[in-house]
Amino acid sequence: MRPSKRFLAVVFFMSMVMAGSIGWAVEADPISEGSWTMIVLPDTQHYSLTYPDIFTAQTQWIADHKTSHNIQMVVHEGDITHLKTVAEFDNAKKSMSVLDAAGVPYSMCAGNHDYKLSTRFTLFNDDAYFGPKSAYAKQPTIAGFYKEGKTDSSYSTFKAGGNDWLVLSLEYAPCDEVIAWANGVAAAHPDHHIILNTHVYLYCDGTRYDWATRGSSQRWSPHEHGNDGQQLWDKLVKKHPNWRFVLNGHVLANGTGWLASKGDHGNVVHQILANYQVRTNGGDGYLRIMEFISDGDTVKMSTYSPYQHAYLTAPDQKFTLRMSQLPPPTSKKPAKPKKDVPAKPSVKQG
Repeated sequence: MRPSKRFLAVVFFMSMVMAGSIGWAVEADPISEGSWTMIVLPDTQHYSLTYPDIFTAQTQWIADHKTSHNIQMVVHEGDITHLKTVAEFDNAKKSMSVLDAAGVPYSMCAGNHDYKLSTRFTLFNDDAYFGPKSAYAKQPTIAGFYKEGKTDSSYSTFKAGGNDWLVLSLEYAPCDEVIAWANGVAAAHPDHHIILNTHVYLYCDGTRYDWATRGSSQRWSPHEHGNDGQQLWDKLVKKHPNWRFVLNGHVLANGTGWLASKGDHGNVVHQILANYQVRTNGGDGYLRIMEFISDGDTVKMSTYSPYQHAYLTAPDQKFTLRMSQLPPPTSKKPAKPKKDVPAKPSVKQG
């Protein structure tokens, strides 16, 4: 074999090895005609701490695709930072400011890593970051806050796909007073489709956090600090006929979960967990794209990284749901996570 052919053969072999291990870099798929999208940012704590370029890669991709993907809302699921330091909040502010500059609306909740839990103090509420005088708080889509001087529990309204939507972003382990406020907001908007965004709610086996019945079998429970997932369901979500989604991060192990339940009025509520922080580089930049199809009922969920230019395509990362329907029941029992080792979740109905 001549040297030139040997060289080409080596290049071809190495390219095939790389393609098999990481896949070819791909751009995000275009959306269907008439669709709109909502982008979900799971825990960014390690990006703010160590990899701010990955955080900015996410928000810059969102800004660049605002029009092509008809992005109407971005939801951050909390744990914006890891050690709640000024430097981390500076990084987070810089990354999220990309959305401000592009005019992309976003709603954020604070996670346990964003608080000094003994006092509930968080720099999130500082005007230098996301407080009352910040660009975040002054967005036209943000319609109100739980308490004056605090922005870590808020609600936003927007119109998309011919419908009115409302996002309630509630602080980590909200207390009963915050839940009462949220009930009032929901009751005052009976014609809006409602989404709850809060840091802790669904566990990685597709069940709600429920300290009363499951106790320490569910790791990283918020019960010491406020209401858990089952309490939020009972006290808030299931009471309202126009509730559609609950979104959360926080949970390690496989970091995914999907539970579909019927509320008191027969409406289906899809409760979805996404968190990628245990992956390489603190998450490799993966985010969730929720594409709302023009039929007003179908939602396509995909998991894409603007940093890796790649999709995750396992069934728990790419799936389609109907807002009005429960998914088919699964016969496979979910694996029980051991420490932080990934376990495959299953879709549950509850």
